[in-house]
Amino acid sequence: MDHKKLQDLSENELTLLCQEIREQLIDQMSRNGGFLADNLSAVDIVVYLNQTFENHVELLYSSERISFAQKYLENQGRSVSCHENVTLAQAMGIAAGLKAQNKDIPIVYLMTDEDIVDFNIIKQLDSAGLKMTIIYLDRQDKDVNALNKLVNDLRQTDVYTGLKKGVKKSLSKVRSSEQIITGIHKIKDSLKKTLIDEDIFSKCNVDYLGPIDGHAPNQLKKAFQNIRKNRRLVVLHCLVKTGKGYACAEKDETLADRTLPFNRKDGRSFASENDKNLKPYTIINRTIQKIMEENESVFCIGNGSFASNGMANVFAAYPERCLKVKLDEEELLKLLKGMMETGMIPVAAIDPEVLDKYPTQLNELALLGKGLLLYTKEEENLPCRSLNDLQDLYLIQPKDGNELQKAVYTAIDINKPVIIITQPQCLAYEESPKTLIEDLGKWHFLVNNEIGKAVILGRGNELDKIRDIIVSNDLKCDLIDMACLNKVDPDCITSLKKKYKHIYFYGKDQLIKEYLPETEIIDDDIDVLFARIKKELDA
Repeated sequence: MDHKKLQDLSENELTLLCQEIREQLIDQMSRNGGFLADNLSAVDIVVYLNQTFENHVELLYSSERISFAQKYLENQGRSVSCHENVTLAQAMGIAAGLKAQNKDIPIVYLMTDEDIVDFNIIKQLDSAGLKMTIIYLDRQDKDVNALNKLVNDLRQTDVYTGLKKGVKKSLSKVRSSEQIITGIHKIKDSLKKTLIDEDIFSKCNVDYLGPIDGHAPNQLKKAFQNIRKNRRLVVLHCLVKTGKGYACAEKDETLADRTLPFNRKDGRSFASENDKNLKPYTIINRTIQKIMEENESVFCIGNGSFASNGMANVFAAYPERCLKVKLDEEELLKLLKGMMETGMIPVAAIDPEVLDKYPTQLNELALLGKGLLLYTKEEENLPCRSLNDLQDLYLIQPKDGNELQKAVYTAIDINKPVIIITQPQCLAYEESPKTLIEDLGKWHFLVNNEIGKAVILGRGNELDKIRDIIVSNDLKCDLIDMACLNKVDPDCITSLKKKYKHIYFYGKDQLIKEYLPETEIIDDDIDVLFARIKKELDA
């Protein structure tokens, strides 16, 4: 619907619209997968933002995790300039470009509490005279909510009277206050100085608004109308509830990171765990926990929610060798580098995009030649160009749970940088004694006819089926398992080019194009693969 229709909607109609968006979001993502909980949290803010601002506005989203409601409105006819996966630096570039063209267009940047508020960029926005509204969606992580509440309370009371008693009294009402009270004498003076005497936002000449309830229509309308009328550099702090409107997502924080289809009734993934099928991160969790019993050099990093990256049990068992942080991916890599330099073997989950966005930092980690285990989920159409040059880093993609367990043991045992890319769905798994991958980095022939005209490269659990078809039909075609995909075996690549007329890769993998540009990638079903091979072999 266009802006005029949005403006004409009553508050009750806007509430129904938000419910309709949430209903479609839950329905669509239960069937197709996607970022559920964060998108649900952002619906009210996105709707009221679109109602307040006219068509001439730049709406920038830090992530697709919060942009579903915007796409819904666009499908209903809302015409507005909108971009997703935008960094604050990129938003600054948009603001500078529009100013240079004398285009007085409001810029609104929405970010989650997983993003980092870069005050250096905010200072530069002020120095350049650039106006922008930064909307910060705070899911109120319980580890920091006590301090958030304290800051809000302090700003509304006489902060200088009885500070010593007031701080401890405020914190004592919060469940997680015990640890904070223990160290309160160390932080109370810096709290007073940083948050009150020298407000960090004021130092950047930024107007700070909030925190407000990100689901309260009256508060959202008032804040957005204020921002629209008084164009300036402002940060609007919105408190939102994770998974708002869907009880399962509100109760289970791991739904925030779910990208697989799920059952609407109970929120459980269709690829749910049982005795013989486990989530990849659960397998990594169990294996790492066993390793930590004997290897005191292993140290686990949880960035954001360690429940969703599979390390909750490890954190409970070995709190002294675990660290929960909230860093952007680039800073996380720097943290890992520092830990590697001390001789520890850090273990951490990373976002798949890190493999392509930070080649320099990954290369620095690889060149250290020390122990490191990163793990991430397979993501379709991820280029991973940076890994093409990382010969000192092992990239492993296990085909099942047992191979994944073996890969984790191997990664820690060789004490070298390793990245494991897992499949998103549950994997067949049987707990077994410690075993290692032999000849890590070498590609293994599953079928080797010696006189084959063609070779199929692949990874995953389809390889056994492909091997059976080759053998049963006596095809002059070889098969190679590329479970460890990187340039640790360059001789194999050279020999493939010399030996085979046809080189196929079965699956969806952009990285293959970097290694073997001559490779024919086939991502259809196996019947299509063999129909094509048979035709070309007969020719």
